[in-house]
Amino acid sequence: MSIKRTVNERIDRARNSNDEKELLKLSRDPSINVKGALIYGFRSSLPYSVWESLCNNKDSRIIEEVSTSRRCPPELLDKMARNNHNREIKLNVAHNISTPISTLEYLSHDPDTQVINQLAWNDATPVSLLLQIYDKFGDNGRRGLAFREDMPKEIHIKLMNMKDEHITRALLKNPTLESDILYNFSIGKEVRTHHRRYIVKNPNTRIMTLINIYLHTKGKQLKKSIMERLNNIQDTNSRDINEEEQRMFIKFITEQLKKG
Repeated sequence: MSIKRTVNERIDRARNSNDEKELLKLSRDPSINVKGALIYGFRSSLPYSVWESLCNNKDSRIIEEVSTSRRCPPELLDKMARNNHNREIKLNVAHNISTPISTLEYLSHDPDTQVINQLAWNDATPVSLLLQIYDKFGDNGRRGLAFREDMPKEIHIKLMNMKDEHITRALLKNPTLESDILYNFSIGKEVRTHHRRYIVKNPNTRIMTLINIYLHTKGKQLKKSIMERLNNIQDTNSRDINEEEQRMFIKFITEQLKKG
């Protein structure tokens, strides 16, 4: 005679058992918490059969949770993307870094703009694919591109020209944003104090940009931040300082010392 386990006991087994038959049985457990323990447990892996069973669950909430898991087998993520009409599942698969490239390419043809947008936020989406579908992205997708550190300059320029505040902020905080774009924005009409703060903190910001901001700002705290960067310029810039920047730096520091 088998002893019926409590939900908490079954959750514990879902987290710790290594028996595939037991895990398969737990994947069909009536409790959503037990199945959740399988999906989000601390174990390094689950047998394929268990993942497959979870994907075939009648409760769409379970399938949605499976589609978010990075441990879910890629072939099952592909199956969910192609055979499931649940929008939330498609969104999750498009955002999942374990999703195969072939599946991401398939999703790039989806008519739902929100699905397309999720591809921009997925670090596994190849840059080549993002460039191909750039015109399909909505505002949220372009914001995702602005945060990525693998975008080419041509995309940075397009995004900056959109003049969307959320995108602009993300770009200015992006450590891969090109130094000339940072400079050009710092002297433009759209620049505001909070923009200058982001530019000063960006590791790609060059000496001439820092000095220009210093000379055109009244904020004491921002000026202090700029001086701290300039005083430690060798440490904060990974690139060599060119001769023009050296002359500008020396001239600026000399003038500031004269002012006291």
